[in-house]
Amino acid sequence: MNKAELIDALSQSLGQRAEAEKAVSKIIAVIRETLRKGDKVVLTGIGSFHPRIRKAQRRHNPKTMEPVNVPPKRIVKFIASEELFESDGTV
Repeated sequence: MNKAELIDALSQSLGQRAEAEKAVSKIIAVIRETLRKGDKVVLTGIGSFHPRIRKAQRRHNPKTMEPVNVPPKRIVKFIASEELFESDGTV
């Protein structure tokens, strides 16, 4: 499901596409800003997003086999909730 499909699904419940679009955009903006600040986001029943910093690494260029230094990088790790994939037939 992408953002447009999420908006469509939510608009069926709310009745107005404009309201659904505002709600989805606002939720995504809040999650993005929270992760940028370095705080985790927990969505009960779905999982949690944890901002991390990947360490600098020493890799190699596959074409030339030359060593390459890769700088540290900010990433987001998602940990799924145990409730997400319970075997009750629903997701």
